[in-house]
Amino acid sequence: MLLNLNFPDIPLPSGIQSLSRNIDSALDDLLFKDVRLPELPPRDISVILNLAESGLDAQVSVLEWIALLDGKERWDSVNHNQEYSSNILIWKTACKNHGLRYLLYWRLALYLDGHEISFSKGLVKQFANFQKYLAKVDKQRTLLLTGIYSGDTSELCQRALIFRMLPAQVLSKCGLPGQIKHSKDALKGLARYWVKNNKMFGYDELFTIIAKLNDEEKDTFFSSALVDIPFAKLEQQETLLKLILGIYSPYVINSRFSKLNNAAQEVIKDLIGAMSFADFSKLIAKLTEPVVAGKLGLEEWEIRQLNSRVAFWSNYQNRLLGFSVFLPTSTYSLLKQMNFITDDLLFHKLINSNCEVCVLEFENHFILEFLRGSISGVRVIDKLSKQAQLLKNVSSVSSQQQLEAIPFLAEHDHFIYWQNACEKLLRTKFNLTPNKNLRKFLVTRKDKNGHTFYQEYSSLNGLPSLTAAQVLEREEVLMARKRRSLESTNGKLNSTPPSLELAKSIIQFFSEKSTSGGWFGYSKKHGWIIEVGGSSSGLVFKCLSNNKVISASYNDLEGAEYMKVVDYLNTFQDASSLNEACMSLASIAENIPISSVRSALSNIISKAKIFRNTQSKMVEINKKHAFSEDDLIALASAQGGAHLDNRHKGGVLKIALQKPNSELEKLLLISGFKEIIDKPLVFWKK
Repeated sequence: MLLNLNFPDIPLPSGIQSLSRNIDSALDDLLFKDVRLPELPPRDISVILNLAESGLDAQVSVLEWIALLDGKERWDSVNHNQEYSSNILIWKTACKNHGLRYLLYWRLALYLDGHEISFSKGLVKQFANFQKYLAKVDKQRTLLLTGIYSGDTSELCQRALIFRMLPAQVLSKCGLPGQIKHSKDALKGLARYWVKNNKMFGYDELFTIIAKLNDEEKDTFFSSALVDIPFAKLEQQETLLKLILGIYSPYVINSRFSKLNNAAQEVIKDLIGAMSFADFSKLIAKLTEPVVAGKLGLEEWEIRQLNSRVAFWSNYQNRLLGFSVFLPTSTYSLLKQMNFITDDLLFHKLINSNCEVCVLEFENHFILEFLRGSISGVRVIDKLSKQAQLLKNVSSVSSQQQLEAIPFLAEHDHFIYWQNACEKLLRTKFNLTPNKNLRKFLVTRKDKNGHTFYQEYSSLNGLPSLTAAQVLEREEVLMARKRRSLESTNGKLNSTPPSLELAKSIIQFFSEKSTSGGWFGYSKKHGWIIEVGGSSSGLVFKCLSNNKVISASYNDLEGAEYMKVVDYLNTFQDASSLNEACMSLASIAENIPISSVRSALSNIISKAKIFRNTQSKMVEINKKHAFSEDDLIALASAQGGAHLDNRHKGGVLKIALQKPNSELEKLLLISGFKEIIDKPLVFWKK
């Protein structure tokens, strides 16, 4: 059986025409309102320009506007005399013609982005002259295009934060090409713009945009942010820093630190150090507040000392890798009540403790800062040592004794001029140096008088060496500290001679003077008798105090590092009279009643004359190795001592040495020689 297929009738053109007449003509008006269908073939550029000039731009189709923009540059090369006026006409028309304006904006954005697109250079130049007119009819897009034109991303960054969208999305939303270099530049500069304008925008706007980025985009975003934002501004954005360090700290799990560029990696390290130092600085500031310091019983000198530590470690903050603190239970409770302690990972309690202990972490070492108490000072600990693991697992530390028991490589005090000695110790022994490119080392922060003290710093030589006067003053303080400590157990400690290092320094000074013979010296603060003798090539230094002697020879200087004391010692004049020589032996006799002083003064002249005119008397004294307190007072006040030769002056020195320190400290120093009294160390030639 054959199938019978019915083919549809083929409609004739006349039937189609009849059918179209039955469709509601209003539908055409709705679908094609304001749309100008192109003329076929397209009209010439000159015709289109004439229509625009006549105000008939509505009769120009989109296809014809595209043809105009495509061929305008070629048309300009033929019609030089009309190029300028035609460019003005096109932009003027764009101010009222949406279709033309849309095409111009899109093409100009691509042209400025470097795309190979036909666009008249004259039109590019004229855009700047029409910006304000275009902004009146199309403000948002005009401002965005102006930013692309000038290379300024601030408008796009602002829109991105307002809309909480990526810059590329903002451009697309506004009818401009999104995937252009300008949107990428805006994304890189978005964090910098936000920091600069954070009064207008909160963290929510920025973090919403960051959440839209994939990992690679975040790497690019934060690499730019870390480098472009001024470090001082970046430090202030704690919430942003927590986000950054949570992703890029080299010490977090699955860190993307290696994905940042080198410059950004250095900033991360600096930030970790700055934040660690800031925590340390905030703690000291809180402990030294009047209310807290009063409750902790801190004295004024302790407060100054604590502040000096902040100043010192500020020079090392770029090297810091971490900070934590152990607090006595009482201190912890006090700070907790004051809402200062909010991070339990940073603050830890110590039972049976009377000292706050800070842990400063560096690359290879931990620094323990015992803030107060009998062991106040710095301890350097090897991070690789087994016991140092306590400081990495701080939850296992509960007592101060555990911290004190950790073996340390070195220990240093915080007494006068400690900064110079401590810096040298850290640099030479442990290769622990201050911040890179440091030129001025902060020694003292602003005090109550607003004074700040810096010292010049050299990466090769560190801080300047202390002068001999400063060394003496520091040793006196350290000895006083040791004396107080030992007095509590062993009674009074006698004066001790200076260090071998100082001995070598003094020898070096006299060897540089190329002098032979000998010199006498006296330290009024310590009661030291100093003698330098021998030839210029074989000088010998001796310091005697309570039958304790330290000595050094010129040969000891070979290969040794010694302090320069020339500037200090050159401030003294050689003593040429007996009164100056004897003055150098004495200390102010604070323990002698004023009545005794007056009584002794009444005998000065007669006593002085005896010693001045009778050398045999001096010889007798030398033999006896002793004389009365009144005699020594008279010697110290003698006005005619120049008649005694240097041999007898030396005799007086040696005789005085035999007297106990307890009596030397009672010798009267006559007020007429204050210029000598004020000098802690006096030298004169034998």
